[in-house]
Amino acid sequence: MSGSLAALGCEAPHPVLRTLTAGGSGAWVFLLELPTGRAVLKVTEDPAWLRRARRELGVYRELAGRLGVAVPAVIAAHGDRGVIRLLLAEHTPYPPAPAVTDPEWTALADQLGRLHRRPDTTPPWLEHRPWPASDQLPQAVAWWTARGFGALPRRATELIAVGYELDETLPRVVTHGDCHVGKLMRSDLGTR
Repeated sequence: MSGSLAALGCEAPHPVLRTLTAGGSGAWVFLLELPTGRAVLKVTEDPAWLRRARRELGVYRELAGRLGVAVPAVIAAHGDRGVIRLLLAEHTPYPPAPAVTDPEWTALADQLGRLHRRPDTTPPWLEHRPWPASDQLPQAVAWWTARGFGALPRRATELIAVGYELDETLPRVVTHGDCHVGKLMRSDLGTR
């Protein structure tokens, strides 16, 4: 921990208030108390996850200000061959999905809509992601239907089918490949 903080320019030791994730998605995430307030330290060392962590670092460094959506403020960032470190302003974690209110879902949909309308600026580290495989769609529709969202996934399946046909003619846009409430935070300014 002290090596990660030193690499980020934090000289004095800072207490860890709690571990937020212990290696989930390849990263260790800690809530810290800094002299300036609370912060979140995210450290990725697992070689299997470093490519994703480098892409996340690239988004914060190169795209965050141009995406038109709220992202956590970066206090410090450092990356080298074997580790990626991000020190982010702390925000409140999102509640579990059933506790999210309709206005919060609407605000989140607005943020994702703005993100998905951004043209792909194609930095070299941003990867093209193919459409979901057609054999995955029935399982996804069944999962969402069992949770009371039957019409929405069926409509998404129809749009994805159109996407298969139009794939090469549609413009590339930026998307978040793994968006769920466990990766969202709240601040006084809204969803991040």
